[in-house]
Amino acid sequence: MLDEDFGATEEETIVGKKKRKKKRGKYNMGLDMWLNDSEGNVVMYWRKANQIHKWFSNLVDWNEKELINGFKVTKEQLRELVDCITRVLESKDLADDVLPTQKGFFFGSYDYDEWYFDELVRTKHDLEIELNKDSDEEYTYSASW
Repeated sequence: MLDEDFGATEEETIVGKKKRKKKRGKYNMGLDMWLNDSEGNVVMYWRKANQIHKWFSNLVDWNEKELINGFKVTKEQLRELVDCITRVLESKDLADDVLPTQKGFFFGSYDYDEWYFDELVRTKHDLEIELNKDSDEEYTYSASW
């Protein structure tokens, strides 16, 4: 059965040097997250990186509607996320305190395993590139599950 049969479309997003496929549609299950620039361009896309989702959701009073519709994020806040990631990557014992996982329906693994740390490395790399751009860009974070 094709994805189109479920009303889903497939888009390819280039994140860093990796190509990742994302599906958006009625029957897509799992935690998907986006960081968009002020023009709506996707800066980052994550799939089931619940530790990143928890960090962003802690920026606002937890409101499912806000997380789905999106909320503004500043460069300074993204620098704070990069600092948290750096601390965890330097001392993996801090993971549960600094960037804990978040349980949820189809949110992925709650383990502090290779996937968890790979997502941190990728996020840090891509955010550092974005933060080094000479602009006063404002961003929007949104999630779907």
